[in-house]
Amino acid sequence: GMIARAQAITQALRRALYGIDPATPGATVCNSLPFARTEWLTCPDGSLHYVHVPADGAAPLADIPQPEDAQLRRTDAGYVLENRHLTCRINAAGEVVSLRKTGESREFLSAPGNRLRMYKDVNTCYDAWEIGSMYESLPVPLEGAADIRITGDEDGAAVIVTKTLHDSRLTQKIFLGHDAKRLDFVTELDWHERHKLLKVAFPVAVYTREALEEIQFGFLRRPTHRSRQHDRDQYEVCNHRYTAVCDGAVGAAVLNDCKYGVSVADSEICLTLLRAPLMPDDQADQGLHRFTYAVYPFTGNFAQSGTVRQAIELNEPLQFGSPEALEIQEPIFLPEAENIVVDTIKPADTIPGAILVRLYEAAGQETVTDVRVSEQVKQVVQTDMLEENPVALELPLSLRFTPFEIKTILLHL
Repeated sequence: GMIARAQAITQALRRALYGIDPATPGATVCNSLPFARTEWLTCPDGSLHYVHVPADGAAPLADIPQPEDAQLRRTDAGYVLENRHLTCRINAAGEVVSLRKTGESREFLSAPGNRLRMYKDVNTCYDAWEIGSMYESLPVPLEGAADIRITGDEDGAAVIVTKTLHDSRLTQKIFLGHDAKRLDFVTELDWHERHKLLKVAFPVAVYTREALEEIQFGFLRRPTHRSRQHDRDQYEVCNHRYTAVCDGAVGAAVLNDCKYGVSVADSEICLTLLRAPLMPDDQADQGLHRFTYAVYPFTGNFAQSGTVRQAIELNEPLQFGSPEALEIQEPIFLPEAENIVVDTIKPADTIPGAILVRLYEAAGQETVTDVRVSEQVKQVVQTDMLEENPVALELPLSLRFTPFEIKTILLHL
């Protein structure tokens, strides 16, 4: 079926790009992203390994020296999660009351973050598709108390928060990894509501009139205020992997791995987690849900913030597979500019044996970048997105991108 075909294509790509022989026993770690990654990998047997894999490359499964800088300590007011990048304070309700860069005094939250909010969500029509504009005036009280326990993880420090949300039950792991630059909220929610809307809020301590909300191949700027009718109509909008607010000097982003509705007002990012419509299906979304979101504070402007990379890494974990690569495999095609993202690598549809690479500019700024091209590539051709109108490119390769431009490249091996 479709899954078997996708697996076959993936194996063929790994064989072409990384020289992996399916007959060779062992284990390989593959990294499909356009930057090198040094992080923890969970294998199918549950074991944890700290590995380094080159950008758009592969490596044998082999542990490297691991950092152990994440610490957890209990205080009178709650708990502190800390590593060399972040210091995060958690209160008795499982909320983040302080988020700072370690060793710095600058606070990134203007009020407690990870605050869960529930609202009545009743619509006169399109129950499963629409969120009413007046939902904020219909809050549902939630218990503030939570049961919190400490857990010891090989890859970081964490607390487990368990609490009741109206008729539902939440279990959440608030996790700070060794050497991590973001705080993760790994969530299980047993959802049993009717006509309810659940959001999680992160009030960011910056002043800005616009939020940056990711769409495919870029982001849109949307208002954080409700001054005009046009602004008020954007009380709920879509985002893909991140929404960020920043003022040019500092900012923060809320990342997610599967939650695509968001609202931003006065620099407070509210990610929509779940709804409970009754029409056309009165059992819609009932039961157990597993998802992860994260908060990522940064300094400097958005283009150099690393937000896009953090969001991609949250959504695209390293891939564990067999067989074993005989040696570390370097990337076949890699742009040097950090804001140029390789989004797709797949077999070309029009030329047998060719590899298609689709990449885009992610920060909204004109960019010229050199591109590393593997010696196994015999020819590089730029096409349109239909793989038509080919234009041969000269090596060594340099590419110019306008803001958010998408390019399609064919590699002849």
